[in-house]
Amino acid sequence: MGSSAVDYSKLTIVRCNPAQARETCVNHHPHWGQRAGYTLEGWTKRDDNLPEHAWVPGDRFATWALVDRSDPESLELLAHCETHRRNSLFVPPGASELSEAYSYAVAAVFCPPKYRGTGYGRHLMRLLHYVLAPPEYLPPFPAEWGAPPAVQGFRDGRFSVLYSALGEKYYAECRKGAGTDSQLGWVRQKATLRTWTIPEQGDDKGDDKLGDGWTWMDPEELKSLEPGAVREMRKTIVSRGDPKKTRLAVLPDQNLFFFQPYRDQLTVEHIGIPGGRDRRYGLLAPCNGADDDRPFITWCFPRFSPPGATRTLLITYVHGPFPFAGVLAAARREGCGAIQQWGGDGTWDHGAGGAVLDHATNMPCVAQYGLGGDDKIDWQWCDRV
Repeated sequence: MGSSAVDYSKLTIVRCNPAQARETCVNHHPHWGQRAGYTLEGWTKRDDNLPEHAWVPGDRFATWALVDRSDPESLELLAHCETHRRNSLFVPPGASELSEAYSYAVAAVFCPPKYRGTGYGRHLMRLLHYVLAPPEYLPPFPAEWGAPPAVQGFRDGRFSVLYSALGEKYYAECRKGAGTDSQLGWVRQKATLRTWTIPEQGDDKGDDKLGDGWTWMDPEELKSLEPGAVREMRKTIVSRGDPKKTRLAVLPDQNLFFFQPYRDQLTVEHIGIPGGRDRRYGLLAPCNGADDDRPFITWCFPRFSPPGATRTLLITYVHGPFPFAGVLAAARREGCGAIQQWGGDGTWDHGAGGAVLDHATNMPCVAQYGLGGDDKIDWQWCDRV
């Protein structure tokens, strides 16, 4: 059935109740969970402890579904996704001061196979704008879509972000509004994914080659790095990027540095490092001055990788200058055969035989709400949030 045959006025977006949230896991288990080695039970229970964490209370974490308007608690979910609300910053073009804001990271966008080709996934995302953004920054809600979403709260985001594995057109066409007054949805940012292949080093584990003064960080210890990273962003965003564009940043507070390691530890492959060592997710370089300004990196590992796939160290934050030798040591310690980084300034490009630059995989995209033209957005620190 083509999307032209769908009466969108009969559909709406809802915040999932517990039964619906579980059903989203049932739906995408064959696509993501099974491929990563999960049983259905393990997949549906992997986030059971989420409510105790700082990024969850209130509107900070939510699961959404497109359903029949006449049965908002239905388990027949036509498409679904999740959002994470983040404290954020933006600097308008030419401004010398930053502004505080909320943003939303959109993830786990999924349309069950039996509903693909209907336009349900695209319509879910079009409705999501009207849940996340203040109404004054959106075109009028289209009459042909029926009544606006009956969702409590939210509607406070100045931008939302996602990473597209479907190219740059799909999410851009998940537009705000309809017709001639509509606006683009999530627009691709010009960011580069850098990948290094790690040279073989025999039995070298990495952490015995760095010398004194280096500190490996476990997930809990990463929380202590967040205040310094937030201060750095607040201090430098005005001078970063293109001053003719609106510069955006998602702040790594509310235990965001802990978030990725937590999710990693829910995966089947989290069984520790051969030899009995626990995983680490950050590395502090030796102190060059103030102890709270030590260079550091944080990282995670791509989720839901197939068993046997090359393990990759995915850099999530750099407070530098940080030597590439430390990056290599971290990758080797964690048993990785590759390193990846979104963005970056090219400082490490010649390390490990040279970085491979990719401009087309899992593209970072931004939907802005009242922040100017879509081609005038510059997302700084566009790490995997």
